[in-house]
Amino acid sequence: MDQNQILILVLAATAALVTYKLTNFNNPQDVKNAIPIYNTGYKKTPRRGDNSVNTGDVWMRAATSPNSSIEVSDNLQRILEKKYSRFRYCHICEEIIQLINIHIKSNSTFQYFRAPAVVLCNRVSPLAGFDHSICNGIIDTYGPPLLYVADQLVLDPHTTCKKMSFCVPKLITNQQSSKFHSFTQDEPQIEIVDPMSPKMTSTKPSERDKPTETLRVLQISDIHVDKFYKPGSPSNCDIFLCCHEDVNGTEPAGYYGEYNCDLPWWTVDVLVDSIKQIEPPPDFIIYTGDSPPHDVWKQNWKGQLATDRDVIDFLNDRFDGINIYPTLGNHESFPANLYYSPLRDYQKLNKRSLHLWKKLFPLPKDQKTNIKEAAYYTALVKPGLRILSFNTNYGYTFNFYALLNWKNPTLDAQRRFMKKTLTKAKINGEKVIIIGHIPPGDVPNTFDEYGQFYTQLVTNYSDIIVLQLFGHTHRDQYEMILPDPTESITSGVAFIAPSVTTFMGQNPAYRIYHLDPVTFVPVDYDQYYLNITKANADHNPVVEKLYSAKEEYQLKDLSPQSFLELSKRFKSNETLVQRYLRNMYAGSDAMGDCDIGCKHITICETLSSSLTAWLTCVSSLNI
Repeated sequence: MDQNQILILVLAATAALVTYKLTNFNNPQDVKNAIPIYNTGYKKTPRRGDNSVNTGDVWMRAATSPNSSIEVSDNLQRILEKKYSRFRYCHICEEIIQLINIHIKSNSTFQYFRAPAVVLCNRVSPLAGFDHSICNGIIDTYGPPLLYVADQLVLDPHTTCKKMSFCVPKLITNQQSSKFHSFTQDEPQIEIVDPMSPKMTSTKPSERDKPTETLRVLQISDIHVDKFYKPGSPSNCDIFLCCHEDVNGTEPAGYYGEYNCDLPWWTVDVLVDSIKQIEPPPDFIIYTGDSPPHDVWKQNWKGQLATDRDVIDFLNDRFDGINIYPTLGNHESFPANLYYSPLRDYQKLNKRSLHLWKKLFPLPKDQKTNIKEAAYYTALVKPGLRILSFNTNYGYTFNFYALLNWKNPTLDAQRRFMKKTLTKAKINGEKVIIIGHIPPGDVPNTFDEYGQFYTQLVTNYSDIIVLQLFGHTHRDQYEMILPDPTESITSGVAFIAPSVTTFMGQNPAYRIYHLDPVTFVPVDYDQYYLNITKANADHNPVVEKLYSAKEEYQLKDLSPQSFLELSKRFKSNETLVQRYLRNMYAGSDAMGDCDIGCKHITICETLSSSLTAWLTCVSSLNI
């Protein structure tokens, strides 16, 4: 294999890391200059029987349909590329896919190109803003899974990169036919069995059992604890994650944390201590996932599972006597971001999740099979109120294995399980809290199919779904569930809580929701944070309330309609939108300058629970 081809493959293998760091390039052309691109002679290879999918054929049919899209303006293209850096690398992604296809056809093994790949990674890594010391770990971690996926498929470069959101999508002009075609039209190749259905009987509370005080629900998300955090080590460094003893850089790390780093255990403990000081204590807790740190080039299965265990045991110990309902994040697995339940390693992860989660709450016996299958479940919190926790990793564009979902029966099984659970809850007069890690409208990091399914699900059961809680983005955000993104009718609002970790520039945070004791609908929530800069300066960490939602955003209530009106007010109220942008980073200054284009796109994010909804909003922007 030509060295230039290997270099492209290295970039693909490091995608999970590079996508975070590509913003360090001043110009995308810098990447192309470092990677000479030429005519590879790529042609679409024939279909490989039942074990592959020719994505080009499926998407060609979509492309020749009579509706539907227009190119974005040059100005909007620049705005989108500035806000979503991965859009700058569409052409690079296409070249990667071309060369992966060449590699697959050559029948070369991973070991064949590993050594030269490391050499070339060392050469290109400074352009992406990280030191070459991570190259061995990154290539060994992400190279084999990527090649495994590519070997199962016949990938068309243009359509694959569009699907994985490395290219700015075309804007929608015909809403009647705006839904995207599926990535594949093939049927699953193995039999799908019915998911284990919950044995749900009527659980309506009696009149005398109804409480008079609001229920308090604590949400903790994205802890990302770093066992190797070292005070005094460089907080400004030349690799992906700083504040480790073995990195080079400047600006010594403070004791309690830094914005380029994950949090040490003792700062996580500070936050938990502050929660325990709040009276009355939470009635129950939602943990929306992601325990391990972001040092993805150092990780292995043993370490990931150990961190998962340590965090669960820590929460269980510190909140003894309070039920904690978890969901699976994208960092619980190895490699981080990747999840594919048919593979043995992920079956082990699911079994370990079952072992850990049953410590946290009374797990119904009939739900053990669902967790072992694909880490989803339902449980009764109290009479009349139910939790539905689902696995969102199927919808994540950084999960390379998601391209194989066409032959993964657990995705369809989970969807049918969610529908059955909500149907039975409605029959029994129960209200439902849905929890997941990755929000459905996290553009451009989620597949449109995920957002479309979730939007329809919530719309169908909006009368019984009282709360939708997510994490993952590390930001304080919300997403409107709009069954028709061209109309001002909403089915719900998905709340996205900011992270515990400081990684990506925000202060450590957690949130407490207040629910009506009879209807279980949210009446307000309090957002708490730790000013990490002040804590380091004073050596006195003080967790404070950042805001209460109703007061902060002048809301009549926390109904979906109130948040839809809030999004509309953002367009004309500069003070309000600036408040939202600052709160997005839990009171830090990480947001920086957000010009008019940035503000409009941010408002579109609040109005989107799918890529289609986001495109509809962006299509209406006259910029």
